[in-house]
Amino acid sequence: EKEDQLAAHELSRRTWSRRAFDSRSLVFIGTIDAEGAAVGVNAGIDSTLSSEADAAAVTCPSCHSGRRHIPHAPPHLWPQAPLLLRPTPGSSTRIRGIRFSGSDQYLWKPRSVDPDGEGGGEGTGPSTPCWSDALNSSWHGASASDGDSSTRPHTCHECASIPVNNGNERPGEALVVDFESDLFIGTLLIRIRNSNGTTQAPYDDSFGYFTGMNRRYQAVVRGMFKKDGIAMTDCVTGQVLDRKCGKLPPKMLLRGAIKVVSFFAPQLQTKLDGDRPICISPLGSTPQVMRLKRENAYDDSYQADQTIELSQEEPDDLASSLLALIPDYGFEPCKEDTSIARAKVRKKAFDKLYAEKDKSLVFDTSTEYSFEFLQHLIDFETFGVDLGNMIGTVFLKDMLDGQPLKFLAAKRRDVGGSKRSKGLGD
Repeated sequence: EKEDQLAAHELSRRTWSRRAFDSRSLVFIGTIDAEGAAVGVNAGIDSTLSSEADAAAVTCPSCHSGRRHIPHAPPHLWPQAPLLLRPTPGSSTRIRGIRFSGSDQYLWKPRSVDPDGEGGGEGTGPSTPCWSDALNSSWHGASASDGDSSTRPHTCHECASIPVNNGNERPGEALVVDFESDLFIGTLLIRIRNSNGTTQAPYDDSFGYFTGMNRRYQAVVRGMFKKDGIAMTDCVTGQVLDRKCGKLPPKMLLRGAIKVVSFFAPQLQTKLDGDRPICISPLGSTPQVMRLKRENAYDDSYQADQTIELSQEEPDDLASSLLALIPDYGFEPCKEDTSIARAKVRKKAFDKLYAEKDKSLVFDTSTEYSFEFLQHLIDFETFGVDLGNMIGTVFLKDMLDGQPLKFLAAKRRDVGGSKRSKGLGD
């Protein structure tokens, strides 16, 4: 019976059309692979294994060990449809577990797989295939089901869906994701206005995190780097697509949109008409909040504490501020009264280093770094960028041509000076 269910799921998955994903808001989280190459196939079709050796290496039936670019489940089985957040296929991002912000015990962990590629991908792991099933059980008891858990496939650490909070969660019950990549280990908290699935009641805009704010999105990443000596000015964040854009807006509208975004990110770099479109800005100046906390040593079991769900503030003390590492600033704490004003000082100082390609500032493995990203332009309900009354809304569906938005950080690569060797690495 289990084999029949898997076969039926595989058949339905293979019959999905690309159009099924055009109407959904896909979001990936992760990093660019080390070689900077496109991952997966460019069309909206399942990738196939190239050889018997590849087939033997497959350990997860849901994602073929990160090779599958199409989501492992059809949209009606996504826990927060029309949104889906998951690791970028083929990247080094791995999900360690999903938990409440006020607990160090995992509510749900991805199914583990046999590292030797044996066992047919069955592996070991939770009795529920998705964090939403475990959350539903915590609300209504162990026997509760959302109706989809019997048909939703189990996932591994490379293809598991990730929860999106809506800001209505009770203190200590925001869902956070512990993850790691080849360069970083940390915890992620994401909130999107009007999303559902992390609270028993539907989203209510009259209370919670988003009340009284115009922002639509918040992401907080807190953790530690695994390698010393990574230059901060080599690290960027933004959007990197795996293939050409679809239908772009009129040039005048596009220029207006870039001008608006550049107001918030002066060092923004965009190239939307190439084979691999990018829209990136410096990691050190893009976050609305960046905070440092010196630790004694690297922690390979790192978990952020409950303060990750609280209101984030740009530090006003020297020990926690990036400004302490910028020699030209004078090694003095920022005297501005508000978090926004202090962030502007940090952004301006770092943008100057970035423009000068100064590599003196480096990340180290004995410091906890916290980044908060806020966004008020992207409306995830319409999947459009709201640029105000004068410019209007730029809808992303045709422009992305079925590709997802990404939440990523990447390290630049520039070795040997050749054009091919320049780009984004890990």
